[in-house]
This record gives sequence, structure tokens and C-alpha cells, in this order.
Amino acid sequence: FSSGFLAVGAAATDEKVEEAALPFDKRRHGMIVGMGGVAIVVESGDSARNRGINPICEVLGTTIANSAFHATRLEVDHIRMIMEDMVAKAEKKWGIDRHQIAAETVFISHETYTPARGGSASAEINALRYVFGDSADKIIIANTKGMTGHAMAVGIEDVLAIKTLETGLVPPVPNFKVVDPELGALNLSKGGAYPVKYALRLGAGFGSQISMSLLRWTPVGDGVRRRPDQLGYKYRIADQQRWNEWLKEIGNKDNPEMEVFKRTLRIKDPMADKLNDVEEAPQIVQKPVAPVQAPAAPKAEAVAEVQTVVEENPVKDKILNLIAEKTGYPVDMLNPELDLEADLGIDTVKQAELFADIRGEYGIERDDNLQLSEFPTLNHIIQFVFDRRPDLVQAPVVKVAESQPVSTPPATEPPAAGNEVLEKVINLIAEKTGYPADMLDPELDLEADLGIDTVKQAELFAEIRGEYTIERDDTLQLSEFPTLQHIVQFVFDKRPDLKKTVVAQPAAVAAPAQTVPVVEPVASAPVSSGDGVQEKVVALIAEKTGYPADMLDPELDLEADLGIDTVKQAELFAEIRGEYGIERDDTLQLSEFPTLQHIVQFVYDKRPDLNQVVVATPAPAAVAVAEPVATPVEPVAPASGDGVLEKVIELIAEKTGYPADMLDPELDLEADLGIDTVKQAELFAEIRGEYGIERDDTLQLSEFPTLNHIVQFVYDRRPDLQNQVTTSVSEPVQEPPVVAPVAPVTETAGNEVLEKVVALIAEKTGYPADMLDPELDLEADLGIDTVKQAELFAEIRGEYGIERDDTLELSEFPTLNHIVQFVFDRRPDLQKAVVAEPVSPSVPEPTVETSQPSDDSVLEKVVALIAEKTGYPADMLDPDLDLEADLGIDTVKQAELFAEIRGEYGIERDDTLDLSEFPTLNHIVQFVYERRPAVKSESAEAVAAPETSMPEPDLVQGDIDSVDSIPRRVPVPQLRPELTYCKPSGVQLDADSHVIVMTDQGGVGKALVTAIKKTGATIQVIDDAPEAEELKKRLEKWNAEKPITGVFWLPALDAAGDFSQLKYDEWKAATHLCVKLLYNTMRELVMMGNENVFLISATRMGGNFGYDESGALAPLGGAVCGFTKAYKREHPEAQVKVVDFEKSHSGFSFSNLRD
Repeated sequence: FSSGFLAVGAAATDEKVEEAALPFDKRRHGMIVGMGGVAIVVESGDSARNRGINPICEVLGTTIANSAFHATRLEVDHIRMIMEDMVAKAEKKWGIDRHQIAAETVFISHETYTPARGGSASAEINALRYVFGDSADKIIIANTKGMTGHAMAVGIEDVLAIKTLETGLVPPVPNFKVVDPELGALNLSKGGAYPVKYALRLGAGFGSQISMSLLRWTPVGDGVRRRPDQLGYKYRIADQQRWNEWLKEIGNKDNPEMEVFKRTLRIKDPMADKLNDVEEAPQIVQKPVAPVQAPAAPKAEAVAEVQTVVEENPVKDKILNLIAEKTGYPVDMLNPELDLEADLGIDTVKQAELFADIRGEYGIERDDNLQLSEFPTLNHIIQFVFDRRPDLVQAPVVKVAESQPVSTPPATEPPAAGNEVLEKVINLIAEKTGYPADMLDPELDLEADLGIDTVKQAELFAEIRGEYTIERDDTLQLSEFPTLQHIVQFVFDKRPDLKKTVVAQPAAVAAPAQTVPVVEPVASAPVSSGDGVQEKVVALIAEKTGYPADMLDPELDLEADLGIDTVKQAELFAEIRGEYGIERDDTLQLSEFPTLQHIVQFVYDKRPDLNQVVVATPAPAAVAVAEPVATPVEPVAPASGDGVLEKVIELIAEKTGYPADMLDPELDLEADLGIDTVKQAELFAEIRGEYGIERDDTLQLSEFPTLNHIVQFVYDRRPDLQNQVTTSVSEPVQEPPVVAPVAPVTETAGNEVLEKVVALIAEKTGYPADMLDPELDLEADLGIDTVKQAELFAEIRGEYGIERDDTLELSEFPTLNHIVQFVFDRRPDLQKAVVAEPVSPSVPEPTVETSQPSDDSVLEKVVALIAEKTGYPADMLDPDLDLEADLGIDTVKQAELFAEIRGEYGIERDDTLDLSEFPTLNHIVQFVYERRPAVKSESAEAVAAPETSMPEPDLVQGDIDSVDSIPRRVPVPQLRPELTYCKPSGVQLDADSHVIVMTDQGGVGKALVTAIKKTGATIQVIDDAPEAEELKKRLEKWNAEKPITGVFWLPALDAAGDFSQLKYDEWKAATHLCVKLLYNTMRELVMMGNENVFLISATRMGGNFGYDESGALAPLGGAVCGFTKAYKREHPEAQVKVVDFEKSHSGFSFSNLRD
């Protein structure tokens, strides 16, 4: 059902509800499908009066319509005319005025937060403003789909309209943050009481199906609205006598009583309690007499005469209560034949928890051979208990039913006046939900009534613990606290002293109640096998997942059953290695350890000494020890020779791949090194294991943003380590010489330092060396961020033998000239050499042999492997192509490539190998020669061998005379005339220009961006392949900042590979990137009113658009070319060009097109 909405672009797929459920918000982009069920009783006014009841509201008008306007969109004009017609008829029939009732009207919206194009929001608001004019802003707008989703055809909003009129309480519109300029300012409900007397309800569907209704509140005699906890039918009885007569008539009884039985309002049957199939006494809710008093003692003769056979089944009752607790379903709804998974949503994990509770309750031993799938229903579980505990099976007994005391389930105490704890809880919940405090009844359900899910409930308990200094209890089950009153009771249970401060209110005099014995639940002891390793693993997993330890079966699957993904599994292994002193193994595959039992075996494999029979010993009593509260300490700069710092750097280098000598202690873990919260958690787990530091659940990782902070953390927990460092570095340390700022030098002929710096930067960025001006800014012009700059300095220090300076501030070296000056300041001898040497042509330093033997088997093998990995034809793979910039081979793929090469040539793994030192195919070939010199000799001998001529392929010759006879328009290259002779294009790039550059992978886009920046134009870069909706959002944002004036489209410069070898997904991705996004970009810009946006496209089909003898090198370029020409045909006033390059052309002259 939902797939259809996805197909037409009407559904959202966000992970977070609050980022998708966005009624009236500018960010709305798709609905969320919901579900539910409602019922409404509609009757005539005469019918209500005849039974003495006052209705909640009356219907002033309804209408339904359908214009069949569009498959999915709504017709704005149609909707407003339908609303106008209905309101006009209501005015005429009931004598009301739309402008007078506006301030007392709530509009119950249908808005489904689908994309703005043809969605409900714009149609609804347009209709309101058309029908009510200026008075529309007085109408309060309500919408609950942000909380319920779109419950198709259920009519939740119809009930909402009725209940809003009955209570005067209007729910808030959730998640609204960004005003949509097309809708303007809206009078959206903030939640709470409003003076509403009318409700205008609108429902809509695809094709412009419309239903509307206008309702009016009918006040009761006193004109006072009731609170939610006072609702029902009793307060609406206007004529008690008529009501009683009506009950007698339909119930055929002299003194009928109303009751709620299994959520059904009915007339009570006096004989119901005497029937054998009745399992619980219904609750009497109303009699047409005075308020109910305490029940009188039954007559003795009645007790003696009436006996009922009642089948007592305490096992069944217990299991029903456990399932009710786990699922939230009422006990009276739980039929023993219901399927646990299909009917109740109890998956394997919850079923395992349930069996753990049952085993603990009845002292049943754990059976590892038990198959949960053999117990699909509640009856099967009951039978399981009886099979293990036959003594629990009882026969039916005869008991006096009337004399049985009614077992009332324990309830929380009602809040007393002056209960400050309740007030505090209500204020916290009001803050979290947006509901007014006076709406929050203590009996409201947190999730069902207030929308507080488990995560928000956990946050709420954390705040309450902080407020009342209650210690964290890891065994706490949030499901046991479903209402506000339960939370208040939780505080009183933990802090009895607070309960004493509540002033007791005088209680009403009641008949003495019979004391009911209360059975305290006994906690079940976990089943222990005596295996210390398994117990430790189970404890760690219980800590990570929150599942009780006794339900963690060793055969449970970590991901499928326990929800432990790869990241959590990595953390778990880090803690286990720290616990048992196991070294890290980079070849370890986490997928090989799917269950707890596999993890235990892993420990035994690494530590065979632990694989011994462990004698079970009683666990020592837990002793509560108050942990010291760590006061945040500003991290101090680590001293030279600091073993802790060295260890931290080593761990970070291992996690990130950055060289240790570039890891400055002040680098930010996330901003500079890309270490997110998950990796930081792993890092702290390893550090705790390394230094024997206990885990602290109150630790906030955000308080340790840099390496220095982590070192300080270790010293705070292990002060003895800091003393060792102080002793080892007590000798005076010579201060580094202070280098006075020197103006950066300008480029000098023969400046080998500058040439080296330029070469390094060219290698890192992909820019040609001849483009790298010494005054270019590293970050602003070249995109070199702090991390890349740190890598660059590490290479320069290694190149010139410069020692590391921990006090160095990278921000002081913004340009290439500054870096050159840095080298001269540290190595003055190099500057003298530059000055002394006469100007001479620079000789490139020998690095990697760029030419290989013509019959180089190593090169052929490397080319074959890369062709297999990338899909590029082997004959296109030039040995000097850059692996990442030209071929898209990232670090992971490069690592796989080296693994295959090592296997091919029997080369041992070298953990010190830096992949960044092998950027091209030639570098990889040279790597093989250095590790296997014999291979190079064999290749040299192969070159000397005489070439074997290959036989000419036997090609089938066809007659193409008919093809040659077809006239073709073949473009002929022409020399471009001087610009002075050209007609002005009308396009001028300056400070008023706002252009989009869709980049390529070969560096042309970067060069173009650099060139355009000099004109002062504003540039927006697209360097990924966003989906259409994401692209639209970006374009709308950019265009709102400043209208877009032009587009440069470059992806077709990149080779997509041999089309005959492309897989479907690869072809789909290539067409999406090159063609579909181009179409979406230009279409959206036109839809925004930017009719004459210029378009410059670049392709690489061979230089002649594929019309020469060799044909097109990259057929996707033909699609880009074709669209570009079509765009020009549709927009003749726009400046449109498409430029085709040959294969070997660098494409950098394309940047001249900015002129």
C-alpha cells in the first residue's frame, strides 16, 4: 500500500519522525502512513431528546466532491469553491455569519506534509483565505498527522473535531519550525485551551476527492466544559427521568445499571457473575441514583444458597499479566489462542525475555534445546509451565462466588494537594511535549496519550534522577511506569522523605475494606553455568543492550536477535580484548563471530589458559561505592617523553590511518580527524583496558574533544602515571628557538623548495603544477583543510629533515609562499643555495620510472586488476593516471588492490606501508620491482625477445554502401576567432553572478571554480549525486539567497567505462549523474522563474562529438549534448554551449569559457 505513495513521490523515508512529519512546514517532503480505528454515533436531534441526553455537537453542514483533476494532486480552485458552497449554505440555514464565528472556529486540517507541489497544505490555506477573507487568520488550525501519521480513511480527525469541541482543548501542530513563504504566517495551534465553538473539518484524497463538515458545540445545562478525566455520558444526561425510562425500555429491566465490560458500554446482566465462562467481575460505572457508596455486606442466606464452579488457573493469570506488561495490551483482551508474533507483535527477543521471566517465576531450569517457535500461543506457554511443573495443575474447585473478596490490582496513590513532585513531573512533561500543564492528568498514558516514546521517557527519567539525586538503576524497566502517577510513585519509592512532606488530605469515611494479602514478587536468580568468560561476555552484552543477563542465550544471534550492529560489536570486542589482555588482530572478521558462543570461543582461542573447568562460587555481595565526581580540569600540555600521549597517538593513528607525527595534541577529534562518537567510544574502551580504568557511565565524551583532553582523562584516573612522567622529564628542557616572522619570499628561478612544495600540493589536490600560484590560499583556493595541511607539513619535514615542533600553528602558513618560508626558516642553508645558484633550467628529481618495458607483465597485471575493479577498458588505463582523482579508486579499494598484488607476487605484508605514496599505476609497478627485483629482470628479458606478430582478425566485411548514401551533417572543427570579432554573449561573470558548477573527477571543475572566483561571482558546487528531492532543496535554498544565473555541467568529462561491460546499477548511476540530474537542475530553475539561465556543458566524446571515424568515446556525452541542444531550442534567448574534448585533452582550457 505504501509503495504506491513512494512511487509517486508522496511518502517520506526519513529515519527520524520529527524530520519527516512536518505539517505546514517548508521542509515537508512526504507523508508517513499511520493506522488506527474510530467510531462516531450520529443520530437525529429528536432521538437524543427522547432519551434525555445532550449531544456533544451538532452537524451544520457536510459535503463530498471529486473533480478528477489529477492522479495525485489536489485542485486548488475546486476545493475553495466546495468550501465556499458549504459555508454559504450553513449561513443561510442556521443564521450564522462566517466572519463572526471565525474567532471561535478550529480548522481540523487534512495536511499530510506531502511535497508542496499540489499538496494539501496550499489547497487548504488558499480555501480558508478565499472563503473567510481577512477573518481566516482568526481561525485556529489543528493537525495531528504529525503525531499519528496518515491513518488512511480512519477518520481520526473527525473524532478530533468532536473531542476538541467537547473539551475546548486543541492539540498542537508538531515539529513546525520553518515558515513556508508560499503559505505565509499561519495561526497554528500551540496546544491547550481555546474558545472554540465551531469545528471545520476537511478531508482530501488523490484526484481532488473532498469531504467537509461544519460542526457546532452544544453546551450542557451549566455551560461548563469537562476535563478529559471527567468525560463520558453521565454529565450529558439532561433529563434523568427520560434517561431511566429509555434504559428500562431497551434493557427490559426495572432498575438497569450501566457498566463497561471489555471496553464495551452495556447494561449489566445480574446473572453474568453466575455464568461459568465469566473470568472477571465487570466494573460498575453508573446507576441512575446517588453517588456509589461502599458495598454493603452480603446477606448470609444468599451466601449459603448460591455456589458457582470457578476454574482457578493462577498460571494463566500470571502469564497474561506478564504479556500485558510487555505489550501494553489490557489483560481482558488477551485471548489464550492469540499468536504471540502475528497478533501481539512479540518477536523472538521479547519471547526469550518472557520465558526468562516465567522460568524465574516458577523455578524452571533453563533448557538450551528449547525451541521458542514451538510455543506460538499463550496456551502453549501455559502448557509449557504445566509440563515442567505438574504440581501446579489444579482441578476445578467449588467456591462461594458471592463471598469471594474482589482482588483489586494494586494502584498508585492519587496525588495529594501540594504534591510538589507531581507538579515537577508535570512541568517536565509539559516542557517535552508542548502540552499545557493544566491538561496533563496524572492518569494519562505517556505513550498512548502524550506521544512520549521510550527515548523521551529515558530522558525524562534522567532529568528526574538529577532533580531528586536518585541513583541510576540499570535494572529499571521503563514499561513499568506508563503514567505520570507511576513516575511520581517511583520518586516516592526512591525518596520516601519526599512523601512525608506531602500534606495528607482528609479522606472520605468508607466502610472498612477487607485486607487482601499482597504477594511480593521474588527476583529470579540467573542461571549460571560457572563459566567466567561466558558470564563476562553476557554481562557486557547486557550492559550494551539492556536485556537481562538471564535471557541471553549463548546461541542468540548478535544482530538478528539482539540488535547489536557492527559498530557495537567492534566496541564489544575492544572491551573483551582489554579485559583479557588480547592483542588486536587487524585480520579479524567480525562476521565470523555471530553469536555469544562464538565470542566465548574467540577468548578461549586467544587465551587457552582460561579454558578450564571453573568451580562456581557464590557471588560476593555488591557493595555500593560512591564514585568521586570528577571536576573538569583544563588539559595541560603533555611533556616530552609522555608515554600516555604516545599511546593515545598510537591508538588514534591506528584508527584513522594518519601518521603519528602529524597528530598534534590540540587537534579536534571530530572536526580535524573525523573521529565520530562511535569511534571515540571504542577509543576510550581501549584506553580503559590499557590503563586498567573502570568504566564510568556518567562520562560525557563531548567533554574530551582533543588528544590533550584524553591524556588528562588518563591522568585524572591514574595520577601515578603523571608522577612517572614528571620524574622522567625533570631535566630542564631547552625552549625551541623563537623564529621572528619573516615576509614570505617570492618565487625565484631555481627555487627547488618551491618546486617541491608545488609538486606535493599538486599530488594532493590534483591541480596541475603550472596552475599553482605561490600566493594561492591553501584552504580558500585549493580546498586543503587542516588535516591535509598537517599531512603536507609531515611530508615536508620528512623531505628536509626538519624536527617536529608541537608549538607550530598551521594557521600561520596560509599560502604556498608561507610554507616555503617555513622551510627556509628551519633550513637556512637551503635558502643560501637558492641565492647562490645561477638561474638554470630546473631538473625534475628522479622519483618513479614513468616508462616501462613494452612487454611489462607487471604493468599488464596491474592494469588488468584495475580494469576489473573499475570497469574501465584496459587500453584506456594510462600508467600515469591517478588512482583516486582519475579512476575513483579510494583507500579501501587501493588496499584490496595491494592485497591482490601481494598474493600474485608473493610479497609479504608491510604494516608500515603508506598507500598515499603510490598514487599512480607506475608507482604500483615500481613497488613490485622494489619488493621482487627478479620480476624486473624477467620483464627486461622479455623485452629483448623477438615480438610475435599477431594474426589479423578475420572480420566479416559488410556492404555499407547504403549507409554511406544517407546524408549526414558532420561538424567540421573551425579555429575560434579572436574574441574581439565575436558577437557578445550577453553573459558577464561578476559580483552579481550566481552560478552552479557540477564538477567532474578529473580536476576540471576545481580549476573552473578557482578561475570563476577571481571574477567575484558567487559559486555553488555540486560534487555528489543527490536524489531529485535533495537537489531541489539545494536549488531552492541557493536561489532564495540570490537568483541563479548560470550552470556549468562537467560530469560527462569522466569516462564511464566500456558500456558493454557495465552492470545495470552502474549504468543507472552513470545516467543519473550525467543526464537526469542535468534535466532536474534546469527544470527546477525554470520552474523557479529563472527562464534564461545560461548552460555550458562539457563532454569527452573525442573532440568531434563522435562524428569522426573513431566514433564517440563516451556515449553518455551524447545524451548531455542532446539535452543541451534541446534546452537551447526551448530557450532561444539563453546562452547555451556544449564543448567536446578529445581523450588526451586535459580540459583545463574549458575554464576559459567564463570569458
